[in-house]
Amino acid sequence: MVLGAVSAFACGEKFLAEVPASMGAPENFYRNATHAVQAVTGVYDGLQPLVAGSNGPIQLSLATDIMRGNQWGGTSGLRAYIISPDETIIADYWRQHYYAIKNANTAIENIPGIDMDEAHKNELVGEARFIRALLYFNLVRTFGAVPYVTAEFTSLKELHVARTEVATIYDGIVDDLKFAIEYVPRKRALGAYDGRARKEAAEGLLAKVLLTRGSMEKRDGRGDGMAYFTEAVTYAQRVMESGTYRLCPYFPDAFIRDNKNNDEILFDVQFKSGGLGEGNYLGMGYGLMGPEQYGGSWGTLHSTRYFHLMYEPTDTVRQEWTTTQVTVATRDVNGNTVAYIKNDRGPETNERWKIGKFRRYPIRGSFTFSDHDINWPFLRYAEILLIYAEAKNEADRGAPASQTLAALNELRWRARHVNKGYIHHDLYPRELSYEATSVPDLQVADLPTYEAVRDYIMDERARELGGEASRWFDLIRWGKLEERLRLLEQASIYPEGVWSDAIDDWRGTVTVNLRPHHYLLPLPSGEMLANPMLRPQNPGY
Repeated sequence: MVLGAVSAFACGEKFLAEVPASMGAPENFYRNATHAVQAVTGVYDGLQPLVAGSNGPIQLSLATDIMRGNQWGGTSGLRAYIISPDETIIADYWRQHYYAIKNANTAIENIPGIDMDEAHKNELVGEARFIRALLYFNLVRTFGAVPYVTAEFTSLKELHVARTEVATIYDGIVDDLKFAIEYVPRKRALGAYDGRARKEAAEGLLAKVLLTRGSMEKRDGRGDGMAYFTEAVTYAQRVMESGTYRLCPYFPDAFIRDNKNNDEILFDVQFKSGGLGEGNYLGMGYGLMGPEQYGGSWGTLHSTRYFHLMYEPTDTVRQEWTTTQVTVATRDVNGNTVAYIKNDRGPETNERWKIGKFRRYPIRGSFTFSDHDINWPFLRYAEILLIYAEAKNEADRGAPASQTLAALNELRWRARHVNKGYIHHDLYPRELSYEATSVPDLQVADLPTYEAVRDYIMDERARELGGEASRWFDLIRWGKLEERLRLLEQASIYPEGVWSDAIDDWRGTVTVNLRPHHYLLPLPSGEMLANPMLRPQNPGY
């Protein structure tokens, strides 16, 4: 069966008709343009399980220099780098990706045979190929060589094939994205973002793929990555010059549910509340601690103290929104039963620093904590700027070009905007003020060398993208995972007089257990038993 029912989420707030289960088989289903649209909507639907849980993607369960890892949900092994091939979360991650790939392959193979408008047909196939590229990009970065299957299959049993070389998988990803770039329209031609992949999203994802390939080639001593970095600059620049995407002037507005489908989002996973089975738990893993009925969360995603201190003292909006230590309380100072923000910051408290990026406070309208409709961003314009700056710095390998600093300074421009009131009250509608000198532009004198720019970008990607499941992937492609985790044990990284709670979660657990083989996760043991052709297991497991 291709899909039993098609969700409404892929077209923003629009509903699409359900597909009767009796029509699910390809020979009964792929008959007209309506079926083609419904099938591709089903392909989008496969992205939801990858991020819909309270703690987001699996990478957020792995400890990094900026996150302690998921504290609940049976993932303590991942958090402490005691990782077994028997981990349920790893098996789920594998199966969810291949189920989504199955639907993408079926759509890609069957839509071309439908008698319909040729441009629309290619557009739909391009969207499905974009999603297939994204799925394999996740898999190859997580496991290395995996079965790369592009033909239609009906069950995971048909995946009893050998693992494919990493380079071949990346070549297939690039081919899929270049097809999407050729046939999927730009956002400008369609108006507002509607939840579907557009040409700029394919260009941006391709730039990210190329940057990753260049970084890993350089990391492994197989070359200098220069060809990949140069091409990554080209594709990132295309997005920047399209004129259709821009930063939200106020950092929190890139994430809040009140501002979904904003001009910063190139591609995200869409959700819709209302008891439709299209909501998520994301607000419960991220956010301010406190009772759920008042907009609090479980706070299972913890920031390290080191992460909180990575921000410049005046970069308070990004710092406080992303790494927070406040609580939603139920009684104010006068004893009234209302939700309000209790400030717990300080060395005397045991409250952990949380990742608060997708918070639910304050609640606006009705809600169910398990049916949240905040979207999950896979690619924001902010990351395009960072991809461009990093790739250009790597390609130039000298004093920073003005274009490199200009891209980084766009993020600093955004950091100067503050909203009325206390940031955690999240007062809406916005009344922004611009603090012109708070986060000044970078000058060549600040970052005079290739190495200085590289190191700045390594930290800036954390400051901007922390909590969005990018950090583990970044540390892996740079070859910096062990170095950065061991850094947390050094007292010298903390300002004098600043109390650090980093040691207790790391010493004797994470850094003792960490090994070079943790640059990949193990293939699920159940999959290897079912398919002996997957052997050998990744080294070290």
